[in-house]
Amino acid sequence: MTPGSVITADDIPSYIKGAGPALQRNIFGSALLKEARREFEREFISRKLKEFGGNIAKTAEAIGIERSHLYRK
Repeated sequence: MTPGSVITADDIPSYIKGAGPALQRNIFGSALLKEARREFEREFISRKLKEFGGNIAKTAEAIGIERSHLYRK
């Protein structure tokens, strides 16, 4: 699914490139599963909101939760 026969760094979407060591440190630096889950969820929702231009309704639909639930988070 790339123009050439070899996948290069330019072929990788920016949202994947951004999920590097910083996110891993935040999640794996947590002592408890609950903390790691909360940190992952925060980062996931933040990135999805950016992807959908801050539109809560579209973001909620895309990630499969109710809009009111996303507002609470």
